[in-house]
Amino acid sequence: MAVVIVLAYSVLTLPGDASDAQGLPGSISLGVDAKTSGNTATSLGSIDSCVSVDVDESFPVDVFVSDVSTLLAWEVYFVYDRNAVEIVGRDVQLFLGAAEGSRVIDVSEGLPDKDGLYRIAAADIGGRAAESGSGVLVRLTLTAKSPGVTVVSLPQIDVNHDGSIELGARLTNTGGTQIGDVNGDDFFDGAVFAAQIAVEESCADVTPLPSPTPAVTAHVTLDATLDTVTVGGSTDLLAIFADATGEPVAATDITFAIEAQSGTDADIEGASEVTKTSDATGIAEATLNVGDSAGEITVSATAEGETDTMTVTVVGDEPGQPDTDDDEDTVVDVVDQCPDTASGDAVDASGCSPAQTDELREETEARLREAAAGGAGSPDEGTPTPPEDTEEPGDGSPDSEGSVRPDRDDRDSSGGIGIATIVSIAAALMLLGGVVAYFGMLRKRVA
Repeated sequence: MAVVIVLAYSVLTLPGDASDAQGLPGSISLGVDAKTSGNTATSLGSIDSCVSVDVDESFPVDVFVSDVSTLLAWEVYFVYDRNAVEIVGRDVQLFLGAAEGSRVIDVSEGLPDKDGLYRIAAADIGGRAAESGSGVLVRLTLTAKSPGVTVVSLPQIDVNHDGSIELGARLTNTGGTQIGDVNGDDFFDGAVFAAQIAVEESCADVTPLPSPTPAVTAHVTLDATLDTVTVGGSTDLLAIFADATGEPVAATDITFAIEAQSGTDADIEGASEVTKTSDATGIAEATLNVGDSAGEITVSATAEGETDTMTVTVVGDEPGQPDTDDDEDTVVDVVDQCPDTASGDAVDASGCSPAQTDELREETEARLREAAAGGAGSPDEGTPTPPEDTEEPGDGSPDSEGSVRPDRDDRDSSGGIGIATIVSIAAALMLLGGVVAYFGMLRKRVA
C-alpha cells in the first residue's frame, strides 16, 4: 500500500554548520533531537539536528515536546530510511512518567522495527496528574546499517491519497482535547522538528533542513455584519486576533482603517482609522459609515503586525430600478440587505431591523471564531495536496493477517495485553474520551 507523507511541518533550518544546536520557539512544538545529552524526562538541553555515527553503531535519539500543558497521552509516527537505520529500543517512561502517581502504558509497535515507519504511543492512566512543560516523550535506540544520510521525522501522512491526513502526531490533554489541533482534524498542527542521521559522514557536510512551519501562525481576521451596504448606511466591522495555537487573544489593540474608497465621506466612527481593544472573547469592533457614494470601500484590521483586509460594497437606488418593497419596511428590494423584515419593525438604511442586525452579528462572530481556529483567511480552506507520493516503507508482502505491514502482534514489547484491552482500562480509570477515540483506532490505522 502506498502512502503520502507530508513533511511540510517537520524540518529545521540550521544556519551555518548543520550540527549547530538550536533553541526552541516559545509555542508548543514537537521534534527529534539527534543528540540526547542535556535532556532529561522533564527538561531539554540544546536541540541538535544532526548526529554522525558509524555503521553497526547503536545510538539514542529523543522525541521531545516543549511548552505543553496537561499532557496525558500522545502518539507519533517516526519515519526513517530503512536502508540506513533500524529501531532496536525505546523508553516511554519519561515525560509522562515524571509525576508522582503516574502509571504509563506503552502501546507502541513492537521491536525491532526495520520498515521505515514506526508508531509510538503512550498514555498515563495513573489518574492523579498530567505533565506540563518540556521534556522527552520517548528515547529511541537506533542502529546504523549502511553509509548515507537519513532524515528522521514525525510527519503527517495521507494514507488514502485523498488530500486528507489519516496518520500524524496527537497530543491529548486531561480534558480529552487534542492539543495544538487548530484545524479540527485531531492532529497536532504546531511546529515539528526533524533531524538527520549521518552514517559514516560528517554533519558539517550535510545540507541543513528548511525551517518548520506551523499550520497556523498568529493572525488577525476581519469580517463585517454586512459586506454590502446601502448608501447612507453603516456596518459593524469585527476583527479577532488569534495566537499560533488558534486561541483568540483578549485585551489586544486592533486598528481598523479605511484603505481606499470610491467617495470621500466614508468614515470609521468619524475618523479614517480607529483603534479598539479586543474583549474577553478576543473580538474588537468598530462601525463603518459608508457615506453617500456608491462603489467599494477597502478596510483593514491590524494587530501585532498582522493585517487582514476586506471590501465593502456600497449600493444605491438608481433611477429606473424597480421600486418594489416586498417586506414593506420602506427600503426598496433592490438595496434591501435584510429581506423579510417583520412587519412594523424599524429598520436602518440597509433595511435591517435590530433583531436582524443581532442575528447578523452572531453569524459574523461565529465565522470569526472558526477562522481564528483554522488560520488567517477563510475558515475552511481544505487540506493541501501533498507534493508527491511516497511508497510506504516495507517489502510489500502480506503478513499473516493480510496486511502489507510486517507482522505486529498488537501488543507492547513485553507481550502484554492488546490495545483494545488497554483502551478499556484507560477509559475506566480516566474517562478520557480523547484517548479512547484515538487509541481505539490505532489497530485499524496501522494494520
